Amino acid sequence: MIRDKRVTTWVLVISVALIWGTIIYKAIRRNPDPKVNSKIIISPLTKNMKEKFAYKLLLNYPDPFFRISEVNDKSQANTIAKKAVPINWPNLKYNGCISNKEDVRVHITYEESSFILKPGEAFAENCVVKKICSDSVLIVKGNEKKWYKK
Repeated sequence: MIRDKRVTTWVLVISVALIWGTIIYKAIRRNPDPKVNSKIIISPLTKNMKEKFAYKLLLNYPDPFFRISEVNDKSQANTIAKKAVPINWPNLKYNGCISNKEDVRVHITYEESSFILKPGEAFAENCVVKKICSDSVLIVKGNEKKWYKK
């Protein structure tokens, strides 16, 4: 049994030495002049394609990481123009969400009190939880909406 371990050890040592020897040999024998092997040939077809093609970035796609922020620029500009009376938003802290198979609830701290609420429930001064996400919660007060993040 001890002899089998020694044989296995020597076979592995020789294999590792051969592998690393091959890697070192290829690194040393590599051509030091990179210009010799890297000739780029540009065909006339490629030149014409560059002239014909004009690239344009399309920036009106939804954000893949924060799916909630689907706000239209025109509607946002209209709501800013309509704001006449500033709303005193509650000083609350979003602690996280709690979910099981059919229910999602939010855990918030408001004026040193802790609340666990589901969408549609009010907690203070006409403040209603509208939407719950894993990293934020939407609070509605009157006609105004505000996102609170962790």
